[in-house]
Amino acid sequence: MYIWKIKPIIKELAERKMSEWSMVQYLIASVVLITIVGDYTNILNREPVFGLRTIIYILVGILGVYYCYSVNRKIDNQDFIIRFIILCWPVGLRMAIAFYIGLLLVYQIYFFFQMSHDSVSTELLFEGYGLMYEVASYYVLSIFISKVGKSAKNI
Repeated sequence: MYIWKIKPIIKELAERKMSEWSMVQYLIASVVLITIVGDYTNILNREPVFGLRTIIYILVGILGVYYCYSVNRKIDNQDFIIRFIILCWPVGLRMAIAFYIGLLLVYQIYFFFQMSHDSVSTELLFEGYGLMYEVASYYVLSIFISKVGKSAKNI
């Protein structure tokens, strides 16, 4: 895996010499980078809880991509990167809608029980919900990747 050099990557891709596993490594690295960059506000807060949050989301991203890859490998071991990237859009859209509907419910539960205004318990509630969403998103994505693989085997 090349970290900085792009020419060897272009050559491998153009010559179709890059293995599926190498592509998965680039995908995992991209998920880690997106998580770190996307979480910059929490990193800037310099609070240990937020650093831990970033580490947890990175681990969930790595394990989520690897889980989806493993599911694809067991079904037919074909076109994982294409399936993952293409299915991220419709699955991500559905999961985003479910996330915001669920978030409304979490808010209702929060206000119904009139939880303390302690910012730590509030943050833990919403961080826990966000983490559940992240894990569920990879799981649902793996289900659709599996369906594509099973359909492809029947053709």
